[in-house]
Amino acid sequence: MRIRALLDAGVPDSVGAVLEEHGHMVIYHRNVLPEKTPDVVVAATALENEAVLVAIDNDMKQLAQRYGMTARGDKFARLSIIRLCCNETMAAQRLLPCDDVCGT
Repeated sequence: MRIRALLDAGVPDSVGAVLEEHGHMVIYHRNVLPEKTPDVVVAATALENEAVLVAIDNDMKQLAQRYGMTARGDKFARLSIIRLCCNETMAAQRLLPCDDVCGT
């Protein structure tokens, strides 16, 4: 299974490189959105592109709780988020080994 991922602004390029090495499509924040874009717009962009949002900050977790990861079927109920719970230096390493998940 291959995914399309939108990397949030704080996610390092090394995370995108790991995903691309395993055949996934990566949309880099800087290529589609201006700097300091509000989280709500980032989430909407992920949905519009049918992408999983990859985030590293706590703000996206709060966004999910506020706007959609509820039984009410709110605005972002279809948003899929991969939240990396580490610092930027460790982010790419947290994706490894991806072989078990990606099937590659």
